[in-house]
Amino acid sequence: MKKPRGKSSSTRSRAAKRPAQIDPDDILPEYDFSGGRRNKYAAEFQRGSAMIVLEPDVAAAFTSATEVNELLRAVASAMRKSPAPKRTRRAQTKRSA
Repeated sequence: MKKPRGKSSSTRSRAAKRPAQIDPDDILPEYDFSGGRRNKYAAEFQRGSAMIVLEPDVAAAFTSATEVNELLRAVASAMRKSPAPKRTRRAQTKRSA
């Protein structure tokens, strides 16, 4: 048997069914920032540094950020000195069906 249409049997109003809106300036109790600390790398980002995340196997090859920077500087220097070789196109061959 179908329920009759019309007002629901619930005594609650629509407004009571919606969760109360939270002011964006309020900090909820479940957010605990008591153990938080400021970002120690913030000054680096402001100066224009870029953060690059290395894969674990690559990072294992280096003992410090200084080593990584030295290697990257050497590679960048070598790239500037020698132009990339020009690629030649292969002649396309017809494929028979």
